[in-house]
Amino acid sequence: MNFSLELAANLPTILVDEKEIRQLIFNLVPNGFEAMEPGHNLVIKAAAEENHVILASEAQGIGIEPKILEDLGKPFLTTKEKGLL
Repeated sequence: MNFSLELAANLPTILVDEKEIRQLIFNLVPNGFEAMEPGHNLVIKAAAEENHVILASEAQGIGIEPKILEDLGKPFLTTKEKGLL
């Protein structure tokens, strides 16, 4: 697997909860790797847009099924067999 960061040059300094942002990144990276076949790329991107900083992940996996996509953002959502229900 390949991993890279794409950080925009114009990122402002922002105040975030260190534990929350760390947990977010710790969730994005393993989930991205699990969704991909060997040899594919995972990219974490950060960019400034108006008064916001956007953090995004881009994995070369199979994508998200439409029925799951509808539920993104719901707490404890998982598609893993041993995940929380």
